[in-house]
Amino acid sequence: MLFPLDEAEKFLKGTAPDLERRGSTLTFRSHDGVTELSVRATNYTTYDDLKVSEEVIVSHRSPRFDQITPQAAANLNAFASLSSIVPATNDAPGKLVCKTGIFSADKDAAARLYAPLLCTEAAVVGWYAACLGRARFKIDPNKSPLSRTNEHPPYDRADFEAVHALAAKQDLMASYSEKGFSVEFPWDPGAYSAMFRNEGLQERARTALKLTDEELEQMGGQTSLLQLLEVDHPLLGKGIQSRLEIPIVVSRNETTDTRMLAIVSELNLWELGGLDLPPMFGAWCCGPRAPTFVSFYPTQYCLPALLFNLISWARVRHNRARQWLGASSTKH
Repeated sequence: MLFPLDEAEKFLKGTAPDLERRGSTLTFRSHDGVTELSVRATNYTTYDDLKVSEEVIVSHRSPRFDQITPQAAANLNAFASLSSIVPATNDAPGKLVCKTGIFSADKDAAARLYAPLLCTEAAVVGWYAACLGRARFKIDPNKSPLSRTNEHPPYDRADFEAVHALAAKQDLMASYSEKGFSVEFPWDPGAYSAMFRNEGLQERARTALKLTDEELEQMGGQTSLLQLLEVDHPLLGKGIQSRLEIPIVVSRNETTDTRMLAIVSELNLWELGGLDLPPMFGAWCCGPRAPTFVSFYPTQYCLPALLFNLISWARVRHNRARQWLGASSTKH
């Protein structure tokens, strides 16, 4: 087994003495429901011939979540930490879920990255679910089971500059500051940045860069926008929020809200069923302009290489979502 389940059991028993282990599944009661951490062997081979050896899932089931509608879930998921709200269906109860696949060569990542994140999430997700189930959407984060809620994430301008340099090497449009980073991933062939849709910039680019109208139009094509920002979560305190917005833009009214909700629901179901996708640490939600994958990493979760992982996961998610949505005309 690549995932260190024995160590996970020891850690979680510190907060859940009644924890039971059956095979590769850890189960314990937490607040209003039951939390489960399970490891499943998969032996799945991806399209590029990589092997996904295991899938690790953290879920929390609570009767309160059986009443959450898809619309309410899409709205609440805008504040997602690592877990996504999955509404109840005729076949399954409502729950909070996060998961990741572990590739055959990822034993070190399983121990150093995935285990700390998933185990900490398992320890606190019952409390988080109880807050949401009682419509407590803002509290003093010091009263949460997390530590370091008032501490800023351990990243500064140099860290965001480093991820900016990585994006520049990949010829991506990016910017950074002391508190965050943003980057655009091309959705349309040849797209570079939404900035090139600005008439003033277009005129300067024609002169300074000797670009044609056709080249400017291509460079101003659709892009996905990733933002990594230091924010204050209303329940979890300070941390880093990751927001990946894909360019399926709809104007907001009753008809398009229904369409946005349908796309977001499909994206979350697609993520839940996928084995060769990035970690599902977060959730798709209805963003202000477009479907957006949101996750929040409290300061306690902010491991040294996390920013680089977030960019890598977002770019893969962007590419896979683009492929999946483009495969059917009913999805865009």
